[in-house]
Amino acid sequence: MLVAIIRSDEGRSLSEVAEQLGMDRTTFSRNMAPLIKLGFVEHMDTLKGRSRNVRATEAGRQTFAAAAPAWQKAQRSLRRQLEQSDQAGFLEALASTANNIKL
Repeated sequence: MLVAIIRSDEGRSLSEVAEQLGMDRTTFSRNMAPLIKLGFVEHMDTLKGRSRNVRATEAGRQTFAAAAPAWQKAQRSLRRQLEQSDQAGFLEALASTANNIKL
């Protein structure tokens, strides 16, 4: 979730990020609560009525930057474990599953 909001200093709307992640807004808000409590993400009020944006805090950006190499290493390890012929099928099945979940 942090990846989805980390690139915007102005923040992004809860609905926008939830949609990008294939989650409903309520589930996304519930999942954001621990990140807010830890100080990795903060709410921002906007001038657009009831809309609320979220953005990563400096602590959130630093934590993400520190964790990114381990995440990338895990991704490389998974790709190595899958034979070349299996990679495309695995990624296709994963994408299909994600699309079906959004329905």
